[in-house]
Amino acid sequence: MLDVIIGGVHIPLLASVELNQEYNTLTATTEYRMGDGSFESQTAWAGNRKLKTIITGRGQIPVGLLSLNLPQKNLTISCTKRRAITSDSNVIVLPANRRSDAGAEPIGFVLNDAGWQSVNVTFNGDEATLDVVAWAKQYQVEYYPEFLANVKAPIERKERRGSAYSWSIEAEEM
Repeated sequence: MLDVIIGGVHIPLLASVELNQEYNTLTATTEYRMGDGSFESQTAWAGNRKLKTIITGRGQIPVGLLSLNLPQKNLTISCTKRRAITSDSNVIVLPANRRSDAGAEPIGFVLNDAGWQSVNVTFNGDEATLDVVAWAKQYQVEYYPEFLANVKAPIERKERRGSAYSWSIEAEEM
């Protein structure tokens, strides 16, 4: 099991017995409802989309991020929820912003008539090549994101009764 790592600080297992992570893709788009009821959107920038993540946890001890003096910019977030890229091709280019530590290696899958199945994958830089499988409909590579982020101060809670601590932290890719 991988740890969430924020600015070099590993969130302890006892602080994250329950752990959830969600991703949102950030864009500079504004949506408008016009006077006639029609819908319009305006995009200020496109291209390289950024990630926002919200990580929540619950455990027996506090999360322990006080040494980071949050909020702070340019902290590395090492995530524990995989993201996936699916393609009709067995060659898939992965984002450079991904974890490379032990246990966080990208993994490959192929969809055929039997469903999704694990498949060998080799790497050349950011390019993943999955073994070709007869009757393959699609290929997929899953990876763990890691990126520089603007990290907000965590929200921490302690149950009035009992020994459970809960927390949440929000970060946006720089």
